[in-house]
Amino acid sequence: MKLRLLLLATASAAAVTALNAQAISYGNYELAGLVGSGSNTSVCVFDFGSTTTHQYAFGYAYDGTKTGADLLMALNDAPIGVSVDLTYYEGMGYLVNSISYMTYSISSTLTAPYQSPCYWTGNSGTAGPTAWTSSSIGISSRVLTNGTWDGFSQGTWVGYDIVADAPSGAFAAVPEPAALSLLALGGLALLRRRR
Repeated sequence: MKLRLLLLATASAAAVTALNAQAISYGNYELAGLVGSGSNTSVCVFDFGSTTTHQYAFGYAYDGTKTGADLLMALNDAPIGVSVDLTYYEGMGYLVNSISYMTYSISSTLTAPYQSPCYWTGNSGTAGPTAWTSSSIGISSRVLTNGTWDGFSQGTWVGYDIVADAPSGAFAAVPEPAALSLLALGGLALLRRRR
């Protein structure tokens, strides 16, 4: 009986998660989330590793003049599971200390090997970023326009230079709610059949 209740609770949790994890189409890409409202949309990509399954894209809808810092703060404030730690420096603006989503993170380290989030920009609209450029300005100075793409990846300091790969553009698709529900029901059916 306890096993049955545990399985039922697990299946219910999976179904609720499935309903909340609906991917949003943006041109050729699936976004893991879309926050804000407005007539302009910019996208931010977090590349948490060297494999395509650890890259996620999030949309930010807005009106008026917004910056890369505004985008990150909106993602942090929305209930989508993104956590962004920023520090403000007078005269410089915001510095990204860490970004996390689910169990993945990009962060600064103060011990060897020294690491830091690397900021990338691209302007390609719904077709996605065709080429990433290492940003020469910070997130507070980056003015967004409709269709801009920003990205972050983990970088390692080598001497006075930071070495990092740009996001690859192969973003992980968020599972469709129906697929997750069917998976949970299939698991329950298999367990019931074993009896």
